[in-house]
Amino acid sequence: MVLEDPAAYHLAYGRSPVPGRAMGVLRGRLGGDLSGPVRLAFHDTRVPESTRGAVLFPAAPGSPPTPPGGGFYAKTEQWCAVVDGIAWIWNRLSVPRGLHSMDLLQRAVVTAQETGIAAIGSPVAAS
Repeated sequence: MVLEDPAAYHLAYGRSPVPGRAMGVLRGRLGGDLSGPVRLAFHDTRVPESTRGAVLFPAAPGSPPTPPGGGFYAKTEQWCAVVDGIAWIWNRLSVPRGLHSMDLLQRAVVTAQETGIAAIGSPVAAS
């Protein structure tokens, strides 16, 4: 994964449904049995020194946009939405003093697969 400029991320994804502003963004590709592009973004929260993790995948073909705010997937404790052809999945809770990116990504893959909102393995346009 490579670092991405958070300001560029917000310019490219101006309609992000994730609360807060990204403080750090990583871009890369899924590996193993999964393939395709992925972004991990860590947004600030109202709680000092805490972040809320988000994962972006290409939306599944034909996925309609979700209502504003998306929907909650209780099994993984994550919100999910489709906006502008991107499947957004983000944690319900913020995490103090840490990123916890592996847990974030593992749960987001489960959310994406079980809700069907993401095309894991499909190309997404680079921004």
